[in-house]
Amino acid sequence: MSADVKVESNLTELAGRRSTGKTTKAKSPAPTAPPADTVESTDVLVQATSGALAVLEIDLVRPHPKNIRHNAVADDELVESIRANGLLQPLVVAPVPGAELGNDPGPAYRLIAGHRRLDGLKKAGASHATVIIRRDLTDEADQVAAMLVENCRRADLTPMEEAERYGQLRFDYGWKPGEIAKAAGHTVDTVNKRLRLLKLNDKVRKTVDQGELTLDDALSITNLPAAEQTKLAKYAGTSSFKWELSRTKEKLAARAKADKLVAELEQQGVPKRDMPKGRGQTWGLNHADHGMTALGQTFSRDRASHDGCLAYVITKDHRGADEVEFVCTNVPAHDEQLDEERRQRRLEEEREQREAAERREAYKIAENLRADTVMSSIRPGIKIDPALLAVITLVVPGLVANLGTLEYDRYADAYGIPEEQRWRSGVYQFRDQDLERYRAHADAITTGPPKNAIRALAAYLVARIEQGPIDGIRYVDVDKPARSDRARLPEAVAWFQLVAAAGHDLTPVDIELRDKAIALVAGTTEADQ
Repeated sequence: MSADVKVESNLTELAGRRSTGKTTKAKSPAPTAPPADTVESTDVLVQATSGALAVLEIDLVRPHPKNIRHNAVADDELVESIRANGLLQPLVVAPVPGAELGNDPGPAYRLIAGHRRLDGLKKAGASHATVIIRRDLTDEADQVAAMLVENCRRADLTPMEEAERYGQLRFDYGWKPGEIAKAAGHTVDTVNKRLRLLKLNDKVRKTVDQGELTLDDALSITNLPAAEQTKLAKYAGTSSFKWELSRTKEKLAARAKADKLVAELEQQGVPKRDMPKGRGQTWGLNHADHGMTALGQTFSRDRASHDGCLAYVITKDHRGADEVEFVCTNVPAHDEQLDEERRQRRLEEEREQREAAERREAYKIAENLRADTVMSSIRPGIKIDPALLAVITLVVPGLVANLGTLEYDRYADAYGIPEEQRWRSGVYQFRDQDLERYRAHADAITTGPPKNAIRALAAYLVARIEQGPIDGIRYVDVDKPARSDRARLPEAVAWFQLVAAAGHDLTPVDIELRDKAIALVAGTTEADQ
């Protein structure tokens, strides 16, 4: 039995439905259609009653302008079936409001059900089509609702197509989920879940339609903001999806908590301060350099004791979520609350913090100079043994793919990868976009000129050695170096020798780190002996 015949009772009932959602008595029951061969000509269409079976010229039947099928196209199998057997299931049409056959150049009938079959008839070269004429569907709203019910019973609809049809019935025509479930032959729970999918943004809906995002995963993000939905959809089909979803929900909860606190602080008149550029946390801020100090860093965390000098800043926690922290904007005003010893300690802490910041900046400058020397030593036309080059191109792409976050940042900086071409570090974190960017870089190494492979190897060494043994020297305990530090100290000494041989003029910071490494190597060698 055709889908059109199955839903005739529903279509007839819809003749009495309006956008108000109220149900009235149907205008007429769906009659049993007479055999197609009883219709001798299209002349009888002028007198045809609602539900009458007739034959129409295909040119008089046009797809409905508000057809809700995304892709109502006949496949080859349907076209061949129509050529061989004719149209086994009649189309369902309704007259165009105000159109009279013979004196209106436009389409006389709108298609209600059978858009794929109409497409198949045209492809098969047919000139006429058997139709059921629904003269009771004179209102466009009724026609659309009829199409919705007819389509709701199809088995080939995608979940998003189902959701859109249920949504139109629910919100445009006032149907209740129970009524939709009965018409569609589904459970109320299924209908409600499909309606929830309408909360997804357009980009995510496409991933559901294409089967990239499962229904369960799609339902789990329906209550999230559109931007977060799009971000999570990128993890569709990966093992990272649930972890990213949990992380996103935690971030949103933290953001909501921070927003609530900010609103309360604004009502109380507590001002907001911007964090200094390049600083992510309040610990280490000092009044002399930054005009504020974190509460509890030198004195009480009690906000009540900072009347007139309390402010707040927005920082990021370990998840990247917004966090509200409090600072004092007038530390000297509290000196009278401190004894001399504590005042001196506060000043000493601020001095140490300034010196530490200066050292960090000096270390970074020295590191960049070392990396520039190494990378600039690789010039176009460099010669290398083909066998060695083959080994490098085989091994380096895999090494690069497994770099940690900090190592990868150093690698990308040294090699000179533009921001828009960088990927997320760690091969197990790759998204589709990351994979494409990594593969493009790997191809440049393996199929490009030899210079690319040598630069990649040099950048890899910069990342690994600077992140490992060189950074380690800065923090190693001279008296009791850890075993891991002892094992990599010779690498640090060799690295300074290499960059010097490449033409790098050692800076005072380089000399300090090199001499410390040499002393540690000598000390550990003596201890081993």
